[in-house]
Amino acid sequence: GQDVTPPRIAYGQTECELCKMIVSEEPFATAAVTVTDEGVKKVAFDDIGCLVRYLKERPSGGKVYAYVHDYLSLKWILADQAVYVHSKELRTPMASQLAACQSNESAEQVRQRFPGELVSFDKLPVE
Repeated sequence: GQDVTPPRIAYGQTECELCKMIVSEEPFATAAVTVTDEGVKKVAFDDIGCLVRYLKERPSGGKVYAYVHDYLSLKWILADQAVYVHSKELRTPMASQLAACQSNESAEQVRQRFPGELVSFDKLPVE
C-alpha cells in the first residue's frame, strides 16, 4: 500500500514544480504523484496548465496520479475525472484560464460565473 494521496501544499511557500512560482491559490493548485521502483514522488503546481505541461514532458516510466481541486468545494479530485471550465474570465496563476470541477453540475455553476466552454482532461487547451 503506497501512499498516492496528493501532497500537503503549504500555500504561500511551496514552489510550482514546473514554473517555480509560489503556489498560493488553492482552487487552481494541482499535483502529480509518481510511483516508480525508487518510490513515491509528490510534486505540486500552481496552475492546471503547469500540471498538463509537466505530464506531457515527463519521461515515461512509473504510474502517475494527477490531481486537481474542485473549484467550488476545494476537494482533491483525479484530473482525468474532472470537467474543466475554460473561460477568458478566469484569472489563473499562469493564465491557463482553466478551473476544474468534480461534475457537470458544478461545472455548469462555475460556467454561469465565468462564461466559456466545458472541456475534458484529454482536450485541455495547453501549449
